[in-house]
Amino acid sequence: MILECFPNIQTKWPETKEEISQLLEEVIGSNQPTFISLLR
Repeated sequence: MILECFPNIQTKWPETKEEISQLLEEVIGSNQPTFISLLR
């Protein structure tokens, strides 16, 4: 995966809508770049 070339980017793979909401709150409060997959 291309994101492996960027070890400073955190990756998140939520499986439910509820997880997406929770992850968004975490990402907004974080100072690190984050990729969230929205595919199911």
